[in-house]
Order: sequence, then C-alpha cells, then structure tokens
Amino acid sequence: MTVDTLSIPITEKQHFIYPQFGTVNENDSLYLFGYNVHRHTIDVFNLTGKKYTSTIPLERQGPNGIPELISFAPASLDSVYIMSTYQISLVNQLGTVKDKVMINLPTSPIKSHNSDEAFFWIEKNESIHYSKKHNTLYGLYHSMEYDMCDKRRYKEEELISGIDLNKNQMLRLPAAYPIDKRNDSYGFASSLYMSWDGDSLIYNFRHDPNIYIYDLNRDKTDIFDGRSRYTKNSANPINWSQCDDVSLKMDHSMISVNFERIIRDPYRKLSYRFHRKELPENGNVQDYIFSDKKLFISIFDNGMAKTGEMIIDSRPYPSHVSFAGKDGLYVSAPSGENTLSFHVFKVYLTEGDRNQYEFINN
Repeated sequence: MTVDTLSIPITEKQHFIYPQFGTVNENDSLYLFGYNVHRHTIDVFNLTGKKYTSTIPLERQGPNGIPELISFAPASLDSVYIMSTYQISLVNQLGTVKDKVMINLPTSPIKSHNSDEAFFWIEKNESIHYSKKHNTLYGLYHSMEYDMCDKRRYKEEELISGIDLNKNQMLRLPAAYPIDKRNDSYGFASSLYMSWDGDSLIYNFRHDPNIYIYDLNRDKTDIFDGRSRYTKNSANPINWSQCDDVSLKMDHSMISVNFERIIRDPYRKLSYRFHRKELPENGNVQDYIFSDKKLFISIFDNGMAKTGEMIIDSRPYPSHVSFAGKDGLYVSAPSGENTLSFHVFKVYLTEGDRNQYEFINN
C-alpha cells in the first residue's frame, strides 16, 4: 500500500471536510458532491482535475424548496436526489426541483408505504443509494411501531427499504440483525451500514465483524467472516433498563469496538473496511475523543476473503468520509487550512494475492 495526497484550493465559502457526500464518475473524471451545511448548498469538485467546479444552490421554501437535507444521492452531474423528512426531490445543477415525491406521510402516493408502520430513512451522515439500473432509491426501513428499546424491533427480517421510481412503490429487502444479537440491547452500536455493488446489497453492523451480501438476482444472502486479528469482535450489551440513556449509549459506543461500512472498489475488485479498536478496559472514557481510538483497515478480495489488515496510525482520520476511485481509496485528510485534502491509499496485490484472486474468479 502506498499513500498519495490530493489537495484542492478552497475559499471561505467551501468546507475542508464534507461528512455528507456523494460521488459521480462522468466525462472520465471523478466528482465529489459535498453538502455545505452552513450555506445550504452542494459544492462540486472535480477530483481528477483537482479543482472546485460549481455549487448547487438550494432554497428552503417555494417551488424549489428543500426545507432540510437529511441525505442525498447524486445520479449525474445534473441530477441529484435530495431526501428531507417528508419529501425526496430531484434537482439539477441550478438547484431547480425537476421532480418531487412525498414520503413518510399518510397521504404519500407511494404504494405499500404505510407511514404508521415505518419511515423511509437513513442514519445521520450516511447516504441513500440510487440505482440507475433499477431507477430505485435505497435506504433503511425505520420501524414506527417499535421504538429503539422494544425487543421486537430487533427481530425484524427486512431492515432495508427501496422506493421504485418507475412503479412508485416501496420495496423491502431481507436484512436482519445478527441472530446472536437479537435478544440484547447494544445502543448506538447496533447501527446498520449499507453499500452496493451492482445487484448486490452489502451490509454490516457497527457491533458485528461479519459482512452480509444480498444478491437481488439470486434472492439469497451470503455471510462472510470479517473478524479482526487485533481487536475485539463484538461490543458488550447494555441493560435494557438503560436503553433510553443517551449519555450511557454514547459512552458505550466510545468504549466499544466500532466496525464501519464496506467500501467497494470496482477498479481493483477489492473491498475495504475501517474499524476502531475498543478502549483499554481500565481507560476512562472522559479522557478520550473518538479519533483517539486506534484505526484499522481490512482489505477483502473479490470473493470477500480477507487479504490483509493493518493499523492506520499516522493521523486521526475521519474514516467515515472515504470512497473508492480509479486512483485508489480516498480518505478525507482535513488540514483545517484553505484546502480540501484527501489521502489516496493505493493497494497493490502481491503475486500470491493475485494468484488467489484469479483462482477465486475462475
């Protein structure tokens, strides 16, 4: 693995980190779309050309109103789906709303969508996913029947939802909490992450090392071993009686091992996953911040077999702001100065790894 640095000059109008982001490959270039929370805009950067290119202005009211941005998914340079609590809007590069669908309301026109039963949702700083092939937006199926402290919530078998824009219909996909963790409370550590690779939904959980891949074509889920050699592989549960204690759940998340989402690299046919080590057993949670937790990266081949795992100890990366591109794995490396900076990790297979990779694909 080698690491290069990409830096793009910015002004006071842009951010040096974008926790809410999306990417588009177009015109032989990789573009980053980042939500500018202070200006309620989406800033666009050409990472291949190493330059800021444009800003999509968003209005809060009126015919082009986007009252809030919870998540978004760029479909092209001129098409961005923006999710608010009660609507999903399609905007162009001028910020003009070209289409809109109401969600999470009793009057929603989406078929099979009962807002009393569940919301179409996504966790903070996570992205809804747009599938151009299926013309479908994917997010979480967020139960409105069972709250976070209701044991029935963790028995659900379909945690992912989709909005089919062709049929104007809500879909549910099979994704369930790990069997050995359905009877206990894990607070914020039970968060679900998802990513996509063609017709494969890849999902995993913050408190669980395994990787789950649901194939839409086969209607089957495969489970892959993602256990770490260097950290714990599960968080400890908390008492159900403390399930509503936000402060305790934040401390619990800090103390515990944290597995992050899978990042699929179609250029090298690899997958990456960051995770953060649990704190020492005698450590005082008040003495740490999240970036103090030791960061590891695991690398998986095209058959989802782990080929490597190493500690990333050079700096406190905000590893959740990361994505794959033609040049490698981009990881945000903010300097706090007038640049948008990324470190680009480039992974090279050894001959032994390459032979294994070719064997798997044959």
